[in-house]
Amino acid sequence: MTGRYRLPTSRRLTAWGRQMLWLLAVSLMLRGSIVKAGEEPSQPAEARGVIRVAADFAHDRPEPNGEHIFLLRGNCQIDQGSTHLRAQKAVVWYRAAREGHELAIYLEGDARMERPGTSVSQPSFFIRLATKEALEFQFRRRSSQPVAPDDPLLRRAASRRRHLVRASLEPTQLVVPNEPESGVSEIQLPAPKGQYRRIRISPRSVIPFNVYSEKSTATTPPEQVTVLTGGINLLIDGVGEFGTIDLSADRMVIWTRIADAEQFQQGLETVQPRDAPFQVYLEGNIEVRQGRNLLRAERAFYDARENRALLLDAELKAWIEQVQTNLRIRADRIRQLSEKRFHAQRAWVSTSPYGKPGYRLQASDIFLEPRYLPGWPAEGAASFDPVTGAPVVEEVPWVTSLNNALLIDDFPLLFAPYLTGPAEDPHIPVRSITAQYDRIFGGQIETVWNAFQLFGLEAPAGVTWNLLTDYRTERGPAIGTSGRYEGTDLFGFPGPYRGDGLLYYLYDAGEDNLGLDRRRLAPETYHRGRVLWRHRQDFPFQTTLLAEVGFLSDRNFLEQYYEEEFDEGKDNETLVFLYQNWDHVSWNLMVRPRVNSFENTTEWLPRGDFYTLSQPLFGGLITWSSHFSAGYGRLRPAEAPPDPVVDPFALLPYYAAGASGAVLMMRHELDLPLQIGPVHIVPFVLGESDYWGENLTGGDLNRLVGSAGVRGTLMMWRVYPYVFSRILNLNGLAHKMVFDAEFAWTDSNRALAQVP
Repeated sequence: MTGRYRLPTSRRLTAWGRQMLWLLAVSLMLRGSIVKAGEEPSQPAEARGVIRVAADFAHDRPEPNGEHIFLLRGNCQIDQGSTHLRAQKAVVWYRAAREGHELAIYLEGDARMERPGTSVSQPSFFIRLATKEALEFQFRRRSSQPVAPDDPLLRRAASRRRHLVRASLEPTQLVVPNEPESGVSEIQLPAPKGQYRRIRISPRSVIPFNVYSEKSTATTPPEQVTVLTGGINLLIDGVGEFGTIDLSADRMVIWTRIADAEQFQQGLETVQPRDAPFQVYLEGNIEVRQGRNLLRAERAFYDARENRALLLDAELKAWIEQVQTNLRIRADRIRQLSEKRFHAQRAWVSTSPYGKPGYRLQASDIFLEPRYLPGWPAEGAASFDPVTGAPVVEEVPWVTSLNNALLIDDFPLLFAPYLTGPAEDPHIPVRSITAQYDRIFGGQIETVWNAFQLFGLEAPAGVTWNLLTDYRTERGPAIGTSGRYEGTDLFGFPGPYRGDGLLYYLYDAGEDNLGLDRRRLAPETYHRGRVLWRHRQDFPFQTTLLAEVGFLSDRNFLEQYYEEEFDEGKDNETLVFLYQNWDHVSWNLMVRPRVNSFENTTEWLPRGDFYTLSQPLFGGLITWSSHFSAGYGRLRPAEAPPDPVVDPFALLPYYAAGASGAVLMMRHELDLPLQIGPVHIVPFVLGESDYWGENLTGGDLNRLVGSAGVRGTLMMWRVYPYVFSRILNLNGLAHKMVFDAEFAWTDSNRALAQVP
């Protein structure tokens, strides 16, 4: 909601925030400032015209000295006549003067000032404005919380304000260099601590480069022009939050201050304030590296002080952490307009690492800029920092693209003239919308909503919650919910955990079509759906708990609506499974009841297993392995469908009889491992004793099994260390083959057909 009012007022203004993921695609661009060292933009010559202050979010605090402090975030705009100030964050100190209004303004984040014939762009600056006319404020949202004294933005702004006051009161801090040839002196203040950049130049290869440097008097003050050829590597440390930028090219031209150029000539290394002039032109086989990102271009120009860059015929490889792959952006021209604003022209995007990919997303123009977004209308108050009390407001990288086309080879498959939205999170509750049509379901609309944003709730860390709403013209409406979660120390139990769930309901007035002779099956009920929940909890000492719930409304629902899961996925079960693996010993305990009456199931209420693996005997001459099992099992045959003629049904023979009772088992195996040349030979003997409390004929069953034999393994391998392929990321090749063989004699006193 937008509101306009005039001061004075005691109302506090709103701030809103949401945490965003970092967009890697432009992280290798460089930063700097444009104003001379220690200099701040001055106020307009005449204090005339209405001052208008606008921002997305704001809140304020009255001061005892009569000042009013405003903290602004998101699209901060301050206008007075032909003077226009822009930034992502701002702090405004307002004081009512005898004949008007006075403002002290601190701007931060892509800070820019525009006047007729003048433009200033830098990370932050301080300016004063005054007017004898009206003062207007216009904010999209306002906060009910007062400005926190420890707000980081307020601290930085107050520090800058105090620094400027001290600089004006202590002229001994001024450094006036010798007057240059042009007769114009440059007054400088020492750069604040930590506001330096370090520049190092080295050869790109073992061949040294050539240097030619001369003084240029075409600018005021004069500057030094340095030309480097023969392959150069340029390292710039201390570039804002990016750390170190690595640039290399065949040829470079550097424009900088004369004092800094003298250091270059002495040791090809210098340290200078971040707001010192430094411009570079690069040409030939350009590579720019920042972290895991790589940018290549044929020609480029970069101005560290003005936060501007231009790259021609450029390609960017950006590492996307969320999908663990590289994203390639190829553009005829990439412009850095300010610290965080970029413009790519005639660009295409792909994840393919090879040349010009056969499929790609192409656009005539792509713009990237930071924004502060309002929340979904259902959301309540913004979250606040528990220490400072300040609203948590963070930037959102916002992408706008024009004339978009999805190309298969060079054929446009889809076209969209205008797309805009956050680069990572749309900040709207709709996650996806799918529309399709087929003969089984008819027309289909399936939507997935972010339930936390839809209902105005704060999402806990590691939790995803979706609301599902679907409609199928041949079947009916559906609603459901799904989600995932992960974390550590659930309910105080140490160790990580994770899980997912699905609850889905469908009113189905149609008929199932499952192929062949099952094309028109009436559902057993109009009310269909499923409940699925799977959980894993890891405890200390290599102990793990698995829990599952898998309920289906009828026998054909999963095959009809989740065919891929029905064919290839894990069974829908309801169970609790606890196990531990420790050295050569392993044990587990399982409880598995039957929930779906239309499925053949063996219930275990409960069952426990204990294993030992390859325990050495007689000094390692022989190894012993064993398996003990005890449980109560119950065969549960599936119930027949309402019409077995229309929906064919037949029970498996051993399920038809049904059985229940104790199941006990004990197995031992002795192995004699031998190495005969390249062949591994293992003679073995095995014995097993089993007991069932009820067999297929109603009585109990004892069964003995014995086996003896020999196993053999032969491994053959060869290494090719000189096989190399950059395309396949191959550096050396090893080929291995394993041949296994086994001969055994096995017998038992009971036929397997008697075992339930």
